[in-house]
Amino acid sequence: MMPKVKIQNIDKVVHFVFHFVLSLCWYLYFGARKKYEFKALAQALLLSFFYGITIEICQGTLTTYRSADPLDVLANSVGALASAITIVLVQKTYKLIK
Repeated sequence: MMPKVKIQNIDKVVHFVFHFVLSLCWYLYFGARKKYEFKALAQALLLSFFYGITIEICQGTLTTYRSADPLDVLANSVGALASAITIVLVQKTYKLIK
């Protein structure tokens, strides 16, 4: 039998990764339509941010078995911001933006 490994706050890591990838996907979608301008990055970042907040509010108000967690919102926001920073760094490194 395998021992169970318990990692504290693993759900925060999941929130971070989900919003990192979500922001990246939205940026690729908006960027393809807007030639990868800053506006596309801002849209992706804001959508991810507001989506995360909306989901947490809905969990706290519309369900009885889930609760809103401000740390989830923080993990969501940090994941989206990390995605935006990564996008800018990659674009500057490969001179995709000026």
